[in-house]
Amino acid sequence: MSGELEMQLNQLPGAGLVQNRPDGLWMEAPELNVLALAELMKSREACLTTITAISIENGETDIIYHFAIGGQAINVKTRTKENAIPSMAGVFKAANWIERENHDLLA
Repeated sequence: MSGELEMQLNQLPGAGLVQNRPDGLWMEAPELNVLALAELMKSREACLTTITAISIENGETDIIYHFAIGGQAINVKTRTKENAIPSMAGVFKAANWIERENHDLLA
């Protein structure tokens, strides 16, 4: 499963290199199309476990989406542009409150 998922992640618009680490798959992709990511993960029946937001020096925010498929963790790090990023709530309802909380904490 991991090899096929890695290939699909690599094909996303704005994708970065996918790394298979001991704690799961990781991809860093500042220009990632997060809605394409959401659709892919939904099609793979992934669970959105949480979203981490980290304020960075230039006023933008690093966003890490954490998913799980079975026992495998998938972590995708991207970045806001002009302090905004599309919402995944239309694909993953659970994203609504997590995105709202991150917005309230970091604007």
